[in-house]
Amino acid sequence: MEILHQLTLFRILNKKQIKEQLNRKFSKNNQEMTSIDEEVKQIMSKLLEIREQKILRLSQAQIHILSRVNSLIKKKRAGPSKFLEEGKLRIKISSSLISKSYMSYVNRGYMLSTL
Repeated sequence: MEILHQLTLFRILNKKQIKEQLNRKFSKNNQEMTSIDEEVKQIMSKLLEIREQKILRLSQAQIHILSRVNSLIKKKRAGPSKFLEEGKLRIKISSSLISKSYMSYVNRGYMLSTL
C-alpha cells in the first residue's frame, strides 16, 4: 500500500514538473514568436518604404520624359525653317525612344504595384 501511495505521489510530482517544463517552453516560444513578428513587421515596413521610393522615382522619370517631349515640341514650333526640318527628324527619333522608355517605366510601375 505504501509503495502504491509513493508511486501516486511520484506521478503527481512528475506531472507538475512536466507541466512547469512545458509552461517554460511555451513562454519561451511565445517570446520568440513575438520577436519574430516584430522583425517581420520591420521588414515589411522597409519593403513598403522601398516600394514607395521606387514609385516616386518612377513618377519623377515620367515627369522628366514628358518635360523633354514638351521642350522638343516647343523647339520645333519656335525654330527657323531649316531647324524645323532637322527638328522633325529629332522629334520622331526622340518620341520613339521616349515611348519605349516610358513604357518600360510603366511596366516597372505595374510590376511594383503587383508586389
